[in-house]
Amino acid sequence: MNLQEQFHAMDAETIRQFRHEERTEDLHLEFKRINSSDFTNENDRKNLAKAVSGFANAAGGLIVWGVATDKKGESAAAIQEIEGLSTLGKKLEEFAGNWVSPPVQGVLHKVIPISGPNKGCAVTFVPESDSVPHMNNFENRYYKRNGSRFLPMEHYEVADMFGRRKRPKLKLHTSFSELKLTKGRQEEYVDFELIIGLENVGRGVAKYPYLSIKVQEPYAVSTYGLDGNEHEGLRRLPKGRHIDPTRWVAGAETVIHPGGILEVTKVRPPVNYPHSHVGKDLVIEYEICAEDAETVSDTKVWRYSEMQETRQTNEDIN
Repeated sequence: MNLQEQFHAMDAETIRQFRHEERTEDLHLEFKRINSSDFTNENDRKNLAKAVSGFANAAGGLIVWGVATDKKGESAAAIQEIEGLSTLGKKLEEFAGNWVSPPVQGVLHKVIPISGPNKGCAVTFVPESDSVPHMNNFENRYYKRNGSRFLPMEHYEVADMFGRRKRPKLKLHTSFSELKLTKGRQEEYVDFELIIGLENVGRGVAKYPYLSIKVQEPYAVSTYGLDGNEHEGLRRLPKGRHIDPTRWVAGAETVIHPGGILEVTKVRPPVNYPHSHVGKDLVIEYEICAEDAETVSDTKVWRYSEMQETRQTNEDIN
């Protein structure tokens, strides 16, 4: 369960369990008492700004309002319910974005009634931010969560964060658009069309994507493209020798958004000698990259026996 799911699942029983188990604060969890539900107390405002700044500049976290810690300031020691939950909820929504610069996107709050409809605790979810660093406006300082504490960031850490950018991360996308058992000359063999593409699993837009693959014979890149009319997802570069990899590139007109997939081409068994691949594994060496993305070079293998078993299993089911 990720932090946001934990936030949505949190209820009065969760708060009681924290107290019963003497739950310890950690990288993603902070307990805070509160003096006034309208945040007129300066310490409450500072605590909110410091926590939002610190969690956003690190890996995100949850702030549980209305739980006191022990003398060491680490473990849940008592539930100190807050009067005026409705006011608290409104003030959290109002102030969380104002006291940190730039505002953190995606911060969530909810109140948790315990002993009455307007008395209990509250929780704030702070996501890890892509717009770091975020400054605590009360102190004009940047904080970062370290273990169970919020620590002021050093100058070099702030400078490093200012240089940080959301980056794309590309991986090879493969999927069978066709996988079947075919008989020819009294022999059964695996026939298939394997789509090759690029998937962006990073948080930045992938610009100028590049793909290079070398398919081990007897398999080959399809001459008919993705749609049977020689159309492919990227522009194919001229090839020199027969043994050279096949390469594709794109200009500024083609981008892959985070979570997006760009299908490029297909790989097939040999057409002229359709039986020559029987028993032979499909091996593809590849290299992929894009602007601001790490270059990835690897080899992917599909065992012939596994393709045969998968197709046979699917046919048995159908």
